[in-house]
Amino acid sequence: MPSAFLPHRFGFVMVTACLSVYFSGAAIYNFLFLPRAASELSQLWRSGGHVTIQFVRILFNVPWLLAVWSFLRAHCTDPGGITERWRTFARQTNLEVGESKQEWQPAQATWCSKCSDIRPERAHHCSATGKCAQRMDHYCPWTAN
Repeated sequence: MPSAFLPHRFGFVMVTACLSVYFSGAAIYNFLFLPRAASELSQLWRSGGHVTIQFVRILFNVPWLLAVWSFLRAHCTDPGGITERWRTFARQTNLEVGESKQEWQPAQATWCSKCSDIRPERAHHCSATGKCAQRMDHYCPWTAN
């Protein structure tokens, strides 16, 4: 059973593409759009134009920073899998293990032929991470996780 996380082969490319979209959008907004808007707004509003632009800059950059932080947290978080606590529970209670089928099997553990290990109901083997994931979770190519 592979215990280490095996990253997808294009994961680095996808994460780099997402981050480049985030940073290029911020650069275009802050260095191209806002200076032009500031010059035009200063003609419309003789007083307070600079304060308005700073407010708009903060209004854009705070959610942008939160979005980048959330993306990086999703990228750096372990994708998870079947816990050792569940495996111990299954062994101690002599849980009945059924054959894996393409239909819903409520309250029945199944055997993963790829991991060669027991897995809970609704768990599936993820080919990208090389381990079983609970509750039909999947590998996300955008976060490489």
